[in-house]
Amino acid sequence: MPTTRSAQEILEQDFLNMRCLILDLAAALDRIDRAEGSETIENHEQMALLQGGIDLLKQQGAGRAAQVQLHFSDQYEDGWNGK
Repeated sequence: MPTTRSAQEILEQDFLNMRCLILDLAAALDRIDRAEGSETIENHEQMALLQGGIDLLKQQGAGRAAQVQLHFSDQYEDGWNGK
């Protein structure tokens, strides 16, 4: 029977991977900031979505993954498959 890991075990086992993902995101944002035309995309829809996703990550408690997924998902449109 599988055992459930404690919060401490999860943190210790996943820390390096999570740190890597954060560094990767920071590097991508730095590349955008250094690129030509970066000042013209500060109000771009995709940048706003990224900022909103980052804000959701900063919230405490369970359910962040679902909230981030919903944040990046399109709203449901009835009859979408008939278009």
